[in-house]
Formats: sequence, structure tokens, C-alpha cells
Amino acid sequence: MTQGGAIRDATDLRSSASFGGVVPSVALSRDGSALVAALAVEHHTEGAAVPLLVLSEAPGVLASEPLEDAVVRDDRDRTYGVTLLHGQAGLGSLQASLWIEPAPPADARVLEVSVPSLSRLAPARGGSSVTRQLSGGPWDLAVDLVPPRTAAPVPARPPSEPPAAEGAGRVPSRSLGAFVDLVPVGQARIGAEVVACLWAIERYDDRALLTLAMLGPAEAPVPGEAVELEVWDDRGASYAAALEHVGSADGWSEIVVRMAPALDPRASRLGVRVEASPRSGGTSEFLFGIALPVSA
Repeated sequence: MTQGGAIRDATDLRSSASFGGVVPSVALSRDGSALVAALAVEHHTEGAAVPLLVLSEAPGVLASEPLEDAVVRDDRDRTYGVTLLHGQAGLGSLQASLWIEPAPPADARVLEVSVPSLSRLAPARGGSSVTRQLSGGPWDLAVDLVPPRTAAPVPARPPSEPPAAEGAGRVPSRSLGAFVDLVPVGQARIGAEVVACLWAIERYDDRALLTLAMLGPAEAPVPGEAVELEVWDDRGASYAAALEHVGSADGWSEIVVRMAPALDPRASRLGVRVEASPRSGGTSEFLFGIALPVSA
């Protein structure tokens, strides 16, 4: 058994040059006051990025530090070193990417990710905050490394223009109470300058969130703000798409896109056009066709 331990600064290990593919995930665990889901597994030469979503009913901002204690092993009982690559916390929600090392070998079929505990920041007297542990746990995920394909023919674009993108409101876009399900995507397109990786779609009562990563050369990452999206389905509906959050480092950007209205439950395919403008100049366009689960 390979023992995981402290690993190098992972921000230098993730770029378009090291990219080896992405697989979708529907792994989630709900216990106590929180839900934890794995959005995808992004393979690289020397490791892998595992983006996680945490939703909680508890009030306050979720803390990302407990994810550093996550334990990752595969179905061959190999243990991986884990470090927190990136995290963005909000009220009742947290998106964070774990970097695991070494890269899962070809014979690994399942990644077992265990999050022992979660916590939130609670306000205290004097303007400071204290950490409160959430009820429940551990949150155990079994991430299939050889899942079914999610690719589908790109539906025809509707002739109508998409609705105007809604501005950021006071109500958080993510909430456990409004969460419906997770639509796996796990698809990538490779261009001359950048790689576009679509991770997953989170469906909520009145909207959806699309998570993706843009990978570029280590010395010249694609700024997330220079990425535009169009989204439509096979029933002729277009969806407003607006950037919700962008986090970047050398070689990569992680992006959350807010889509409205909620996805039509009768739609069976989604079309996504991603346009990226790297700092080096020029524009890359990528088209994705995504199979959607159809409600009965």
C-alpha cells in the first residue's frame, strides 16, 4: 500500500501541458446538516484535482480548512497525499478543489474520498469569529473513475436570443434547501492555447450552476473573466449565463456560471458554447453536447 503524505505545491502541477482527461461524478453523501459531492476528477501527469461541493443548512460561512484532513484511497487500497488547491466559501456553501498525488494509475476503478468533519465560522463578540463543527460525518464518497459517458449530439441552437443574465442577488445561488440534483458532465475540449473542462451542473429550484476549469500554459493562464458561455437545450430554450465566481492561479482558472431559469425537466440534451480569450491573444471556441436525465 502506498502511503499518502505531504506533497509539493500543487499549483505548479496543473496546466494544459499536464492535463490527462476529466471524468464525471455523481458521488454525494448527506449526513447531519451537510451534503458533500464530488463534481469530477481532473487527471494530470503527477496527480489529480478533485473538486468538491459542500452545502449546509447551518448558518454562517463554511470553513475550507477541514477539507485538508480528507482521506483519499482507491479500490486497490492505495492512499494518496491530499492538499487543498483552491476554495471559495459562501453562506451555507463551499466549493473547494483537492489535489491528490500521485496520479491514480490505470487499474484504479474507484476513488474513496472521506471528509471526517466540517465546520462553519460563527460571529463572536468584538467582531471576531469562532469555528463551530457541523453535526454529522464522516462524509464518504465513492467516485467512479470509469463512469458512463455523458456526451450527446449538440442540439440545434434556438433562433431566439437568450434572456438577459440576472444580476447577483442577496439570496445565495447555492443552498441545500433548494438543491435538486447533480448532473454529471466531465467533458473536455483541447484547443491550441487552452483546455476547457466542464465538471458538472448543479440543479436548484429556480436556477442551475455550471462548474468548469480552464487550463492554460503554466506561465500564462486564461483569466476566467475572459470566458463567455451560451447554453441552450433540445426543446428550443436558451438560458441566461453569467459568471458567479472565478478563482485563478498560474496555469488554471476555476469558474462557476449561474444559469437561469431552471433547466427544463423535459429536456434530454444541453448545448454549451464556451469562448475563451487567452492573454496571448486570439479566441478559442468549444462546443459541448451534454446528456440530461429526463424526469418521468
